Amino acid sequence: SALWPGAVFGLLTALIFAIWPLALAQGTRPTDLFRASTWSGGNQWPSPIYIVALIIAVSALIAMAILLSGNRFVAIVFISATAVSFVMLRLVAIAIQWLARMAPAVRWPELRMAIANIYRPGSLTPSVTLSLGLGLSLLVALAAIESNLRYQIAGNLPQQAPDFFFVDIQNGEIDEFREKLDALAPEGKTIAVPMLRGRIIELKGIAAENYKAEAGGEWVLRGDRGITYAERI
Repeated sequence: SALWPGAVFGLLTALIFAIWPLALAQGTRPTDLFRASTWSGGNQWPSPIYIVALIIAVSALIAMAILLSGNRFVAIVFISATAVSFVMLRLVAIAIQWLARMAPAVRWPELRMAIANIYRPGSLTPSVTLSLGLGLSLLVALAAIESNLRYQIAGNLPQQAPDFFFVDIQNGEIDEFREKLDALAPEGKTIAVPMLRGRIIELKGIAAENYKAEAGGEWVLRGDRGITYAERI
């Protein structure tokens, strides 16, 4: 069933995002909560057991994503690109904080406080940079996928392609069907092509069930298919 991989993925993802905050919460003393202005718990590291648990959870998530993928190479490239994106966005956040720290002092108190909040301890600059960067990367990826799909569709279509096609029109129904089409679209051109149902039983001298097809092409050799023919091509 396809439900259990999704459930495991969801549990691992929730566990990965929960381990670090829970570890920091356990290591926080109640008295530190009353000294929020001086507490720097956000910069502390949790105990080693939580780090090991986090590494195991991340490794399990990556292993499942690769092993259950239909194309493991694409999965590896995607995971590697995600990791590189995280590192690069973190470096960008560090560069932004360094530039804000090195910026000359300004006269306006509001602007000075805003710049100081960029590099102060516990600043949200890394989180905001990561969120904006990943969001922008997602939009770029979606735009690239859309353009590639449009290119594939436009590039594979012949110059003269039918606007509509109909199947399962019986021989005794073809004349009546043509009359209805002529009434609806008098300027249209109707071309009838014979078709029958069949299946491939042998390919290159090898039985279809024993033929090792390339990935993504096995469906052609499984089950019945619609087959057409013509006197000339």
